[in-house]
Amino acid sequence: MRQKVCAGLGAAVAFGSAASAQSINDYSLARTFDLPPSWNGTADFDNTVLFDALPDGRLLIVNGPTVSVETGVGTGVFSSIGDYTPTAPAFGPGFIRVSPDGARVAIGSSGGGSVSLASTTAPTPGTTEVFAASDFAGAWIDDTSLALSNVNGVDVLNTSSGAVSNIVTNVGGASAGIAFDAGGNLYTGNGFDFVPGGSDTGAIKAFEASAWQSALAGGSVIDFENSGVEVADVLSAGTLGFDSSGNFFVGGADFFSGSGDFGYAALTDADAVAARLDDPVGVALIDAGSDPSILRMFDSPQAFIDAQSPPAWTYNEVTGELYLSFFGQSEVFVYQASDAWADRVVSYDQGIGAASGFTDPSTALGEPTRITSPSSSFGGATTPFQGAFGTSELVSIGEGGHLTVEFDEPVRDELGNPFGVDLLVFGNAFYLDTDFPNGVAGGLFAEGGAISVSADGITFFDVPNAIADGAFPTNGFLDPTGPLTTGGQQVTGTIESDFTLPVDPSFNPTGLPFADLLAGYDGSGGGVGIDIGELGLSEISFVRIDNPVGAGGSPEIDGLSDVAARPCSVADLAFPLGIVDLTDVDAFIAAFVAGDPAADVAFPFDVVDLSDVDAFIAAFLAGCP
Repeated sequence: MRQKVCAGLGAAVAFGSAASAQSINDYSLARTFDLPPSWNGTADFDNTVLFDALPDGRLLIVNGPTVSVETGVGTGVFSSIGDYTPTAPAFGPGFIRVSPDGARVAIGSSGGGSVSLASTTAPTPGTTEVFAASDFAGAWIDDTSLALSNVNGVDVLNTSSGAVSNIVTNVGGASAGIAFDAGGNLYTGNGFDFVPGGSDTGAIKAFEASAWQSALAGGSVIDFENSGVEVADVLSAGTLGFDSSGNFFVGGADFFSGSGDFGYAALTDADAVAARLDDPVGVALIDAGSDPSILRMFDSPQAFIDAQSPPAWTYNEVTGELYLSFFGQSEVFVYQASDAWADRVVSYDQGIGAASGFTDPSTALGEPTRITSPSSSFGGATTPFQGAFGTSELVSIGEGGHLTVEFDEPVRDELGNPFGVDLLVFGNAFYLDTDFPNGVAGGLFAEGGAISVSADGITFFDVPNAIADGAFPTNGFLDPTGPLTTGGQQVTGTIESDFTLPVDPSFNPTGLPFADLLAGYDGSGGGVGIDIGELGLSEISFVRIDNPVGAGGSPEIDGLSDVAARPCSVADLAFPLGIVDLTDVDAFIAAFVAGDPAADVAFPFDVVDLSDVDAFIAAFLAGCP
């Protein structure tokens, strides 16, 4: 796994924008798959099948002497690409980690005293590099330097020179997993406490990037027991790592010390980790007793607990998936964080006359474009007068062509969806500026595209009166510096619009100046709104966009989003949103008793008191508008 590396232990961990950040509770089980049987048909220590993700999203596995690669992203089917020279392991391969550039895979022998480096394209025994080094767990620092846990600390192997440098020592027991956060801070732990005094099994500490970098340069080696910030005490501090939002995952199991800390895999909240780093005295240590909003437990199957098979995490940066596997077991559980965007291209036919260079259908996946072609003198923030135009941002559909995409989480016809709109489609339509370059909305430049939707991917329902590449044009920011880029001065913005909030369908922008146009969008990022309820559907997972022969033009598609339900009043506190009922009463009572800000619905704010009770009752009795 390619580790991302937060600047300074006192700084908040920053992994991407708030709009794309994932909560630990956003993950749900998406699928499972089975790893191939171990190479000699047994599941003992020496024959564990391990895997990691390549930069293109496919998985690479090591099974005995054989290296195999997934035939495609998410297929769960593997094809051999060659063999490497395995060393004599004490407990089987301890880890495999693909280098950040994807060229090599590091394979640890878990006590055998060596690390092998093999090609990820055509490995052979003759090209395998073998280094004498500690080898229980590993994490790449860059394409050359590999951090490795030794018996009671952490070393760094320079894979160019073969030099090994110790950077952490004096773990009060056996060393554990290794990870780096987005700023290069090092995380490692105590995997098995057998030394009296000091840290316990599962103790995880963070060390500033400057500290380990100094040790690597020949300075003082970090003393695990007497320095750093203890972030968590979880399991056996086994596999450690971060997802793209900075949430911290921990594997392993403390089967032997009597703590009872086993039977689950842990995912800890990014903000909770950052708070602990910022104030280790005032903020409680993260452990198995932490609130579920801080530490989420993914329960292990009882059979795996009985077999003493500890869990291990692997993160795929390309797909955003977390893989949960168990030592000696073939079944892998794949968790994916829910988001609002289309997740998968089902089919694409570019048709006749598709725009040259705009034929990558994957550009329709993920969040719509906020900043288009930043390296171009015509680029900048997307606005209703300036749509996306980069080849990596749009897919074009020529006459007779089509695009079909799938959402992992169904798009539902929810009561709380604003204006009854459930789905948004984003193209690169734009308004003509009748007062160039000041931004007064004239006619709409749109390129068509018929939309149909389906729950099962088989039976599709046409959406009437909707043009895929049409109104309302995309708007990336609430505070753009202008309506469009002119004279090489790119439009910029700092406050992101909401791509899950539709524009009021009754809004008419014709003739409005830019400021009034933005006001009419009312926080929305635009998009073509679709109410699936009007089609008699409660939910859909598939969207198809066709460009009929003879239609003229070629619609360009930027993205699709699932509209987020909104509360209808201050009394609408609990799911389902869009209706006030007894679940809202229960939610308010629980929040009020706990002094939670969710119950702070009336002035004076920042205090939960009887004025909030009165306001809630009044809103509840009034119901939804």
